[in-house]
Amino acid sequence: MSKIFTVLLTLCIIAGVVLTAGAEQNKSVRDDIQALLNAAGEAFDRKDAYGVAKTATKDAVLHYLDGGEIPMEEWIANSAFEFEKTKSMKSKFQVEAAEAKGDMAVADYSEKHEYVMKDESSHTYKSESKWQVELVKTKDGWRIRKFTQLADVTYRDGKKINEQIPMGEE
Repeated sequence: MSKIFTVLLTLCIIAGVVLTAGAEQNKSVRDDIQALLNAAGEAFDRKDAYGVAKTATKDAVLHYLDGGEIPMEEWIANSAFEFEKTKSMKSKFQVEAAEAKGDMAVADYSEKHEYVMKDESSHTYKSESKWQVELVKTKDGWRIRKFTQLADVTYRDGKKINEQIPMGEE
């Protein structure tokens, strides 16, 4: 009986160590991804499409709710054009979940932007979206290679003007 107890106790200790190590790894990955997204937010605030793109791989692809799909290179061109029309922007990104397996990771995050357009400076816009991203570990750290939009809503002066999927109802 004592041998069985010893074996079970040993297995429980090993399982606890493995689970703790996995939880610590995922916390570290989550922190790394949050830092990456903070850098993206800072680049958005500077209206720097190339700075945002540095958080992704060169072959990254964005998948939108409407079924549209664009490569990062096209996103850069589109965003640079849109940023030119923007007077000011304040962004916040928040990792909600992250899990890594080796050099691959998946994360869910929310993205919020409050901005004023140059030609509508008396109005304030706010956009909120949720995304799932697939990341790959590179020599420079984690980089996003696939973005999948999960929800999106836009407000103008506090009034909803666009919603593709209700926030919180996934």
